[in-house]
Amino acid sequence: MLTLIFTAFLGAYAAQRIKICNNQGVWQILINYQQIWQDFLEALQMLESLRVRSIGFGRVSRNYFDSSITPWLSQSFGVSLKIPTLNLPALPTPQK
Repeated sequence: MLTLIFTAFLGAYAAQRIKICNNQGVWQILINYQQIWQDFLEALQMLESLRVRSIGFGRVSRNYFDSSITPWLSQSFGVSLKIPTLNLPALPTPQK
């Protein structure tokens, strides 16, 4: 199903950016490369914006859980929860 949706999206996009003309028996294909490149760059910017927003949302959610929900559960129900923290590897610092 996802493949069909993607194919329909790609076909609709190509129909807007590619023109096929028959000029006195000579077939021509006109491709608007400038618009395609501009759309590609805009899509990359949109993905970057989504990445930044999702990371920010995750940080806000984690801070809310640590500062509000965990103490409330501990005080009200005696439940102690701790969410594991992902420690990413870091490059070694050069020593002088």
